[in-house]
Order: sequence, then structure tokens, then C-alpha cells
Amino acid sequence: MPVRKKLILPTPAEIAGLKHKEEWALLVFERNPDAHPHFDVIKAFKRRSLGERMGTWTSEDSRRLQEVQAGVRAGGKKRAAMERMLAAIYAMRDRQAACTNWDDWVRLYLTTTRADITYTNAMKMVTRPDLGKLPSLDRLQELMVETGLMTTAALRKKREERAAIVAHRVGGSPGTLRPLPPKATAQREWLIEFQKKGGVFVEAAGAYRKQGMAKRLGAFPEAAALGWWGEAWKAQRAQRKAEARARRPTRKKSARKPQDFGAAHLGQALRSGGGQVPARAPMPGQLRALMETRQAPPALRAFVEQDCCFADSVTIGPVVLLSAKDQLLENTEEFNDVCFEEGLFVIGAGSNGDPIVVDVRSNTVGFISHDKLWDNDPIPDPRALVRDTGLSVGHFFLAAAQHSDTFPCDSYAAAQIKGDFAKRFPIQVVTASTVASRRR
Repeated sequence: MPVRKKLILPTPAEIAGLKHKEEWALLVFERNPDAHPHFDVIKAFKRRSLGERMGTWTSEDSRRLQEVQAGVRAGGKKRAAMERMLAAIYAMRDRQAACTNWDDWVRLYLTTTRADITYTNAMKMVTRPDLGKLPSLDRLQELMVETGLMTTAALRKKREERAAIVAHRVGGSPGTLRPLPPKATAQREWLIEFQKKGGVFVEAAGAYRKQGMAKRLGAFPEAAALGWWGEAWKAQRAQRKAEARARRPTRKKSARKPQDFGAAHLGQALRSGGGQVPARAPMPGQLRALMETRQAPPALRAFVEQDCCFADSVTIGPVVLLSAKDQLLENTEEFNDVCFEEGLFVIGAGSNGDPIVVDVRSNTVGFISHDKLWDNDPIPDPRALVRDTGLSVGHFFLAAAQHSDTFPCDSYAAAQIKGDFAKRFPIQVVTASTVASRRR
């Protein structure tokens, strides 16, 4: 179905009766089975500011969304299993009132949902501030081992990786804390210095007291500390991006001549479902300025402006061709901006939100795992994460339309495919002569 239909969303009266964010997703999928989990369900949820009442979406939730959609589509036993999963999640949230400390809460979450938990997502799930201090990262991982979600060997490996990251940030051996500089006479400067040494935010207040900062600078600034931490994190991330870019070896430009973008094939892909071709839209001025700033090749700019600017995102087989506005959003998004900096223009998305990129050097399309791109520190080289299909934009989306049942829907599925994509997913090109012969 090439043209995305207008979503049928829950009414205000129905929303008022919802308690859990998964109930919202279930209602949306029941009325829109082909809705995209990220671009439809989550974005519509955010536009209505429902996160304050029902909670925000995490990376673990994105996998759960796909399970909900699969259950709605399949029905029968799969739907029943999905409903049991949601019932367990609702029960966990209702039973959390009985938890008296964070260990109990995390243990309940892990045993009930059987889901992995990262430190960032644990902080996002804080709904019981009365439980006190959130467990350290080491304690979270120990609880995962205790509940059978992680092996002892995996825990040892994670700790070794974290120690290496701390050593990279501090510049010394793991755990080394440099002396507090004389200039750190303000709370904000102390907090930023603590962060640079590899400290974790939820441990900052304890370290502040242990180092005697409360006597020198006053009580720990609970209200302002999180904002300071976020500012420093963004500055450090920008610095690490620059350092990572400087460490990357200079690549020789490919001698292969870039192929064209396959505009004709893309037009056929858009018409393949028999529906109406999506409405064109002018290229946003900010997107044009971004492409000029990133020094995108003129051929790519012309192709995007003339053939890829639509008012709405378009679902083609298992993947999505982004609208003009979504192209601007995804290429400037905090975790994706490094892609276009390295010559990878985000033009689409997989079913789980994995970016689909065009390599400006070869004009070929590939998938990037959003988990590996977003969750790694230091910032990875996005080119090392690309699963290049070797297909032009038009060939890629036409193959997705004609092989919708077998075409990869994300980077993981693409990585499972060995060999030449063009041979694995051949396309049937419809020309004027082909149409005329069919009519005879």
C-alpha cells in the first residue's frame, strides 16, 4: 500500500479512559493495522502530550510495539499471547506500590516483563521517587543476573567494556579520579568535572557529600543538577564526535562511478499498490540549507527536490519513504546528525525505526542499526554500521514493493541476507511497450 492512509485515532473520551500507553497503541493498531510503530503510533502519542500521564516510550517499548502490532494482525493464539504480555505489564505497574526499595521495584520489573533494562531507560521509568536512590549500574546488572536475564560471563564483559570507556574519558586507568581542580568552586563546575571523570548522575549527590563539597559549596542542587548534566553531556558528545572523526582513517574514494538514483523505478514503486500517488511538496528551506551546509552533491539535491519531496511519508512494502518534513527531522535529529556529516543522507526508515540512508559517494541505499548508532559511546563511525544493499533508491523501493514478504524490514534482517541484493530481489520494470502489450 504505497500511500499512507490517514490514521483513525482514539477520541478524547476514549483517551480519558486509558491508563497505560500500551492501551493507546492497541487501539491505534486495531483501527490502523498497517500503522508504523514509530512514525504513526509514538509520534501521535507525543503530539497529544500523553507522556506526562502514561509515561514515555523507551527502546524496550519499541520492540513491544511490534509485538502488539503482530498480535493484532495475526489474531488467534498470537493475539492471546500479546494480551497476556500486556496484562503482565499492567499488573507490574499496579503491584509496584508494594515495593519498599529500588531493588524490589527493579526485580519486579525484570521478572514480570522479562525485558532487558538499560541505565538510561531505568531512569526514565522512575515513577516512585519515594523509594530513594536509584541502584547503581553495577547493581542493576547484578539483579539481571539474579533474575536470569544475563549470564555471569555477559556481566563480566559489560563491566570490562564500561571500564574501557571510563579509561578513555578520564585518560588514565579505570576508576582513576583526578584531583579536583582549584577552579571548581561552584556546584556546576564540580558536577561537570565529576561527569568528565566517568561519574554517573544518580551517584553524583553521594560523591558530592563524600568529597565534602556540601561544607564548601552548600547542599547538592537537586533541581538544577539535571539540567547542568544534560548541557555538559551534549558538549562532551560533540567533542567526542570530533575526536572520533579525527581518529578515523582517511578513505580512498571509490573508483566505481556512482549510479543514478533510479527516479523512474521510484515512480513505479509509488504506483505499485494501485492507489493514488502521494501529493508533492516543496523542499523545506531548512532542508535545502542543510544539504548546502553538508555539501551534498548537486545530483542528490536535485533528485530529492524533484522526486522525493512528498507531503506525507509513504509506506512501500515493509519500509517507509520519508516525507520532506520527516527527512529534515531525521537528518537533524540528535542521534542521526552524525550520519549526514559522514555523507549518509537519511531518506527512509525500517519497521523498527532503523534509518535508511543514501551514500552520497555511490548513490546506493543501506540500513543502519539505530541501537548501535544511538547506544554506543564513544560515537561510532556510522559508515562502519551501514548494511549497504548496492541498490539505487528507485531499485530499493521498487524491490520492497514487489518482494514485500521477503524484503528486509530493518538492519538486522538485511544483515542476514548474503550475496547480491539485485539478484536476490530482481525487479520487473514496466515500460510503455509493456503496458501496450498487456492491453493487446
